[in-house]
Order: sequence, then structure tokens, then C-alpha cells
Amino acid sequence: MTTTTDGLTVVSAPSAEQLKAAMALRYQVFVNEQNVPLDLEQDGLDDQAMHVVVFDGARCVGTGRLMKKAEDPTTVKVQRVAVDGDCRGKGVGRAVMDALEARGRDAGHSRVLLASQASAVGFYERLGYRAFGDMFMDAGIEHYWMDKAL
Repeated sequence: MTTTTDGLTVVSAPSAEQLKAAMALRYQVFVNEQNVPLDLEQDGLDDQAMHVVVFDGARCVGTGRLMKKAEDPTTVKVQRVAVDGDCRGKGVGRAVMDALEARGRDAGHSRVLLASQASAVGFYERLGYRAFGDMFMDAGIEHYWMDKAL
């Protein structure tokens, strides 16, 4: 499904070519900018995930994925949210999250969970997420668990 919001094209069922663009964006954000090891970023689970890709014209500017939690069928986990550095603060992250949440609701989930980098907690709080638990390290970056009812 493809929708247009604020001049952005949001693709909720991306093609292989669109996913390739999303993987390139993730590589740029996580590996190049944040020094996440490649084997952590490319975890081999993308074929099991539901993806969202956001474009500004032909340029991929945002992406994220949802993973089902086998131990809790009511919950879906948001992962790998990445926004192009030139587009941060311009509504791309919100477009990614709105589309991911819609996919989760459409799949019958009632709760979304994510591990937020400490620097992004405020962004997720503005979207209605709540932080819980203690800070933890993932890929050398401080994170907090957050969740939201769908």
C-alpha cells in the first residue's frame, strides 16, 4: 500500500527495489554514522519483518520494520527506524512510525514495543510512547525500552 503525506510517499508493502533503497539508508545511518557493527545491523531477520519505506520523490528518506513477538502475539516490535540525516526534524520519522503502527494494528496487534536510543526518547514520547525499565547498552549505544497501546 502506498500513501502520500506532506509530500512524502509512504510505502507499506515495499518492492524488492524499494527495500534495497531502505537497506542502503540503514547502512548509512547505523553503520556509517553510528558505528553499529555490520553484523548487528544486518541480522538476517529482514525477510521475517514487515517493512515501511518513505520516499521524497525518488530518494529513500526513512524506513523501519516490525517484528512479531512469538512469545506475545498481542505485541509487535519496531526496529531499524532510520531517517536520512538531511530530513530529520521534518516529519519523516513520524511518517515511518504512523505507517508501522498502522501495519501493527491491521495485523491484529494491540501493543507496540521498541528499544529507543537515549537521544530519541523525546521523539517517541511525543508520539505517545512511554519509557520503562533501566537504561541498557545495545551496539555500544544507550537505549531505553518504550511501548504504546495500539
